[in-house]
Amino acid sequence: MLSISNDKTLKNVKCQFCYSSTMEELMSFHVMAEPELHPACGDFAMHIHDMLPKDLQKEIDYIGRNFGHWYYILDLVGTLIDESANYQCDFNAMAEKIMLVPMVEFIYYVLGLSVHELDITLDTFAGWSLDEERCREELSARGYELMDMDIASYVLANSGELKNRLIEVLKDYWDFAFSKEWESISSYVKDIIVYEEISLSHTTLLEYLKQFHSQLKIDGGMLIFDKSQCWPPGSARLNPLPSHPPFSVITTFTAAFMETV
Repeated sequence: MLSISNDKTLKNVKCQFCYSSTMEELMSFHVMAEPELHPACGDFAMHIHDMLPKDLQKEIDYIGRNFGHWYYILDLVGTLIDESANYQCDFNAMAEKIMLVPMVEFIYYVLGLSVHELDITLDTFAGWSLDEERCREELSARGYELMDMDIASYVLANSGELKNRLIEVLKDYWDFAFSKEWESISSYVKDIIVYEEISLSHTTLLEYLKQFHSQLKIDGGMLIFDKSQCWPPGSARLNPLPSHPPFSVITTFTAAFMETV
């Protein structure tokens, strides 16, 4: 694991600024799943949601309700983004990438195992994932409670169908609503990317990460996005990054990612 401790540990790290129309669609779905936690854009997202065909609404709600408010899908798609997505609609390319994700890896992500600390690596999961009964037993033994076990069983038995459903939802939402929004916001995102690239060029990566956002912390060599200050007891409000209303409030945070050279 990369340690983010000092300039020396980051010497061989390249920082890329990328964004994706597909990721922005998924962010919209996430906001629809928890509009009350996104005061900057929750009302707008639900206005769009309520204008969609009922079948599409149901599919968006089903995935949001059962797959971590779309976090698990976001984590999967985040691994597929690169600079080739910038400044254009990347749906067709992303749909192809999703279809090419090995089924075991797809299941691992959509079960939420990549974003929760259950001490289950992808290699470990691959060893027993194709045996549904064993998989259920292993997950239960490790305290798996990320989703209803009936939904988990559906994922294990019908992962190909779930892939197709996911891609169909993305395509339909693009056709019905998001393509028009992308026309209006893509130039805005491009400006953010250019601004962040210039900001990074004037400092070190470590110092850039320290000042990127007030809630982004470096602790023990790890990057931590501290949400405790966003949701104090009895409150569901947060302090969003400046953002065009259709965006997720963390657009500029998710636009930046690192990879080792």
